[in-house]
Amino acid sequence: MMKKILPMKYPEITSYSIQSNVLSIIANYEETLPWYHSHFVQLCCDKQSLMIGFTDWAHNDTIFVPRQHVDNSLIKIKWESNICEFLINSINLDFYNYFYIDEYYIPDSNAYQSYKFVHNVFVYGYDIEEEIFFIAGSLKDGKYMFTRCTFTELENAYQSVSPIEDLLGGVSMYKYKKISVDFDLNFVVNSIIEYLYSKNSFQYDKRLHIYKDQFIYGISVYQHLDDYLSRLLHGEDKKIDKRPFHALWDHKKCMLSRIKYMGTNNLLKNADRLFVKYQIIERETLYHRNSILKYSLTKNKDVVEKIRHGINRLVENEMTLLNCFLESITPL
Repeated sequence: MMKKILPMKYPEITSYSIQSNVLSIIANYEETLPWYHSHFVQLCCDKQSLMIGFTDWAHNDTIFVPRQHVDNSLIKIKWESNICEFLINSINLDFYNYFYIDEYYIPDSNAYQSYKFVHNVFVYGYDIEEEIFFIAGSLKDGKYMFTRCTFTELENAYQSVSPIEDLLGGVSMYKYKKISVDFDLNFVVNSIIEYLYSKNSFQYDKRLHIYKDQFIYGISVYQHLDDYLSRLLHGEDKKIDKRPFHALWDHKKCMLSRIKYMGTNNLLKNADRLFVKYQIIERETLYHRNSILKYSLTKNKDVVEKIRHGINRLVENEMTLLNCFLESITPL
């Protein structure tokens, strides 16, 4: 086989590449929609950082794309450390491949031919005639994108990563598995309640229970974000981080698509009206994301002050709207 590209569709959630990769796979299949719209409601944030994410993504995989792992030692023995040959074999078997590389060798990275930067990459296709791989990841300016690189570039990028730098120690392989899943209305309702009341969503998960006190949950993540903005405003924190703002925008996009899905499937009364009102919240969240990018260029503290006021107003509006959402749900 001279060329093969596995299905990929740009995902709604693009905050972190590990989740975007998997969602880029399942977005191709309509049967995953009930599962997708049942999840991605509740948020959490590490108390020691600004990493905001979805609680139901803590395991970084889904039932549709079970994960396998191949250790670098096996690649060395079986493929004589030829990552290109391994990837071609893997893709021919319909596996997507996730591993760590040095982005110094990747043209669409800020690090390209400038400095060493070990980060993950997702390989989903190849073309032997052109000697290129089709890859995805958070590359230039941290933007999640689909792009390509040559066999030589990827080989050099893989070989440049030392065992200490390689957080996986090999390649994680994902393969789509068709499964029928129903929409879980009860889970959506419980997740929204947990979000509104900032409840600990890890307390019932045996795998995550030990981390339960490490996180802030639900709408309280906004207070954590406001504390960060206050430190920025007073010069107590110099780091400008767009990621939490982008994650919150992802959250609003998910809520919008959920409203549309539930309305289409007669699970939500007044869905059109709720959609229009929530669209305002989504646009405000995008404005905040763009404003923090503006602040990174101008260092104008008035921008930060406006974001703080906007977020306080947004929280009040979202709480009101989500209570209306709960009242509008049509029982199954």
